Amino acid sequence: MGTNTVLIRGARQLVTLRGPQRPRRGVELQQVQSISDGALLIRSGVCAEVGPSRRVENLAAARRANAIVATGRVVIPGFVDCHVHPFSAAPWSGDADGTARELLSVTWKRHAARVRTLMHAMVRHGTTAAQLLTTGSRDPRVESKVLRVLQALRDEPLSLSEELLLELDPSISPAALESVLRRYLVGREAPAVGLTWNPEELAPEELVRQLRVASAMGVSLHLHAHGAAAETAIRAAAEIPVAEIAHLEEASATMAGALAATGAIATLTPGSYFSDKAPPAPARAFIEAGVPVALASGYRPGTGSSLNMQTAMAMAGLVLGMSPEEALTAATFNAACAAGCAATSGSLEIGKSADLLILNISDYRELSQHLGINQVHCTVRRGEVIYREGTVSSGPAVNEAGREA
Repeated sequence: MGTNTVLIRGARQLVTLRGPQRPRRGVELQQVQSISDGALLIRSGVCAEVGPSRRVENLAAARRANAIVATGRVVIPGFVDCHVHPFSAAPWSGDADGTARELLSVTWKRHAARVRTLMHAMVRHGTTAAQLLTTGSRDPRVESKVLRVLQALRDEPLSLSEELLLELDPSISPAALESVLRRYLVGREAPAVGLTWNPEELAPEELVRQLRVASAMGVSLHLHAHGAAAETAIRAAAEIPVAEIAHLEEASATMAGALAATGAIATLTPGSYFSDKAPPAPARAFIEAGVPVALASGYRPGTGSSLNMQTAMAMAGLVLGMSPEEALTAATFNAACAAGCAATSGSLEIGKSADLLILNISDYRELSQHLGINQVHCTVRRGEVIYREGTVSSGPAVNEAGREA
């Protein structure tokens, strides 16, 4: 039996997300590529064959493979959560000073243990890759510790990328901004930098100037356009290419055309409608204008937000008016594009990492019909099962008096 070869067999639906290797937009968001009675052959953690069971299971390599049975279930790519805030002060404390104090008072190993617990919970709910953000603190000691934690957690148990979050200051000079970026990013491959700012303090022309400095350093730029910053962010992205714009809940539908012209991915966090009472983003206007839309949990400890990407999909249908197909594409392939890992994650295609979910449903569209239910039967990363749902103990028998019988 081939120890490096695995066969996922008997899937009622195998949803591959096969398609263009760039962010999907418009009608492309609907094209999820579902195969009835599908099978997937994996060699050394990579997808080797994808297709109908009658073809894949008859291959010589398939007959020697270790089999994972998915009979009656749905197989989809693992979720990519491209916007997660793993560091926070104690629950119910949302102030940045409290976050900084706690981060500095606790060892990096203890923080690593906390974040690892969070990542395990994400895996149980179907996330196989994620982009985790730093705190945005102006204290270099805080960000250095956070980056050390994230570096220590790379690839356990999910594929992890980092986004350095910086709050732009109107008083910072180009040389000072470049110095800050170099301090944190030296030696890191294809670093992602998330930029946030107070629109009442930073003029649009100053934002563009600072974006130009960061762009010249070869980083992947991500803008966090909270509240009134949405229009400024879109106009800035028209001048300086950015990979992603997040927190567009308060963007106007009239901005959709301008946003589409920038080419930036719009990362939507529908869970913020519940956790932050944020208004719903104009997702339908974005999609119809040709904006590539991604979904993320936007999870932040202590705020009541959810780390379950299935919940993000359901909320996308309930609050944003997205179809099940649009939500699935946005939570997998487009999210992988936003996180910079689409070359290996987000779809089940030959040559890509075998990161997938086996779900306790008979049709992928059911993911958008249930809120808060974990449908994951099995999480597979690089061809290995890293989570499988367990049995529930019935416990001791109890009589009418409430005592053990």
